[in-house]
Amino acid sequence: METYPRHVNHQLSPMKCPVTLDDVDLFGEGAAEHWYEMYEILHRDAPVLRIPGGGLTPGTDAYVKSASSTSPHRV
Repeated sequence: METYPRHVNHQLSPMKCPVTLDDVDLFGEGAAEHWYEMYEILHRDAPVLRIPGGGLTPGTDAYVKSASSTSPHRV
């Protein structure tokens, strides 16, 4: 997978650059500065990411699909 150039504010972000799936926090402060790195990790390691408790109603989960429609992972 192609590695994307770093965002201009990359070094100024309050969030460390994610390296593994455990580091990915889509809604954390400074997440926008690391979107390319997060997308690369999500696409590779979690084409469908479950966010426990993040659903629209209490007690439900949210899902983020980062892979293309040709992915074998379907929602």
